[in-house]
Amino acid sequence: MIQSVLQSPAFYVIEASGPAGLSPLSPYQLATRLSYFLTRSTPDRELLAAATSGSLSSPTGIEAEVRRLVSSPKAHGGIDDFFNQWLALDVLDGDQKPIPEYAGARQDMKTETRLFTEALFSDAQPWSNLFLGTSTFVNENLAGFYGLPGVTGPDFRVVQLDGVRRRGMLTQPSFLAIRAHSASSPVLRGRFVRASLLCSDIPPPPPGINISLSETDPNGTTRERYVAHRANPACAACHALMDPIGFGFEHFDAVGRYRDTEEGKPIDATGTLSNFDQPPGDFQFDGVLPLSMKMATSPTVQSCLARQWFEFALLREPIDDLDQCSLARMATVLGGAGSFADLVVQLATSDAFRYARW
Repeated sequence: MIQSVLQSPAFYVIEASGPAGLSPLSPYQLATRLSYFLTRSTPDRELLAAATSGSLSSPTGIEAEVRRLVSSPKAHGGIDDFFNQWLALDVLDGDQKPIPEYAGARQDMKTETRLFTEALFSDAQPWSNLFLGTSTFVNENLAGFYGLPGVTGPDFRVVQLDGVRRRGMLTQPSFLAIRAHSASSPVLRGRFVRASLLCSDIPPPPPGINISLSETDPNGTTRERYVAHRANPACAACHALMDPIGFGFEHFDAVGRYRDTEEGKPIDATGTLSNFDQPPGDFQFDGVLPLSMKMATSPTVQSCLARQWFEFALLREPIDDLDQCSLARMATVLGGAGSFADLVVQLATSDAFRYARW
């Protein structure tokens, strides 16, 4: 318990009783909040020196420290922690599937995504490469899942993907395997898009509902079984929000391997994203790549990602108009050709980050 308390940012950045309102954090409190956000540790000497000199009193000084930290390995702590939580990467540690090669590849899948997301910061790539990046990191073991020849040894290296079957995070084996059971799961994959990319609320299943799939046709494809599952009126309303999105991922099996057929039948990877963006409309797509391209340009996704980083940094949800202003400025960064580093700078220089609530 004591270890948990001492490792908590709240132990060092105190927002406690006092007159209601906002108060600026002291330079040392701001240095601590910034350090725990980005490095998950106490401030280094350079950050403490910036607090002492008063340079953290201006947005320019804060930006300089943010860019220094995100360009160094020190920031891997915060970056890795965000993506571990957002993508639920730790599920890979204990996930079991009846596919022999999966057990030996789970940690390699996790390493690939860690290196991929760290590179989004260290290389100052446009944030859209989260969805559209055509390079990734593999070793010999993981190259087999991609069908990449000529990769040998346990060390990870950068490789270029064809950009036709795979691009970005939504086609990485880690993402796909986590959101699957012993077979692919349109529900889990579609739910991630709805809840974690669009920030839409999905209610839990009603009590007592049988959520198991129909086994009326043991030779049916995953898509066919889920279509039958949605015939239950008690399930249809919520599953209509998730399953049509998840069907677009059907070219990838339960561990993220690409396939053109299932049970001897051609894969149908057509999908629909309903009631999407402004003005609300339906987006029809065939396969993950068109969906990824839409995610990379969507204002709804930009706003949702801004909110995800806001809550990760401040350990709370937005609560008022001042927070909404901070979120709007963060989303604007993503609306251009900004990077995730630019997003973090905007967050760290916002009033929500620089002021304590009393």
